[in-house]
Amino acid sequence: MTLSSTEMKKQLRKEFIIKRRLRSIEEIESDSNDITDKLIQMPEFKKAQRIHIYMAFNNEVLTQAIFKRFSDKNFFVPEIQSDIFDIKTEEIIYDRNKDDFQIVKVFNKPPKDIDLFIVPGLCFAEDGHRIGYGGGYYDYLLKDKSVTKIGLCYDFQILKSVPFIEKDVPVDIIVSEKRIIEQKNRTTLA
Repeated sequence: MTLSSTEMKKQLRKEFIIKRRLRSIEEIESDSNDITDKLIQMPEFKKAQRIHIYMAFNNEVLTQAIFKRFSDKNFFVPEIQSDIFDIKTEEIIYDRNKDDFQIVKVFNKPPKDIDLFIVPGLCFAEDGHRIGYGGGYYDYLLKDKSVTKIGLCYDFQILKSVPFIEKDVPVDIIVSEKRIIEQKNRTTLA
């Protein structure tokens, strides 16, 4: 019996939620630091001034250190209300005095002048397709966007392929603690 694309995605979601949940905080912090070090050296990150990025949860690659290190950049994060498929975008800054993040402004959709999108995923294919939690939020946010899209993940989350449908939006670059995979010319950098 052959599984449908939808059933295969559901199985992969379950598998990778469990795998990520089993990681220790030490592994998460160490790998996240390695991933961040790779990301911030990339020309796409260096030249970007307005970055749409996620706030990590459920053992995703940690992103909070990026906000803290780059106060000269503008960061935007999605606020997703899953029960009504309402996606807003918040511009945030890191307040060093309070050691906390502050919302500067809320947008009904991402501003048009975003330079870079940084997205999470449960697993990624080497060709840039990703599987998230299944809500289609990032596909909605990224459709019709010609800016660079970077997926952050741990290396065990990268597979040869994942099932996808036409509306799924692949990322241009995948960054893990061990490698960078660029889709433009399909090269893998160590």
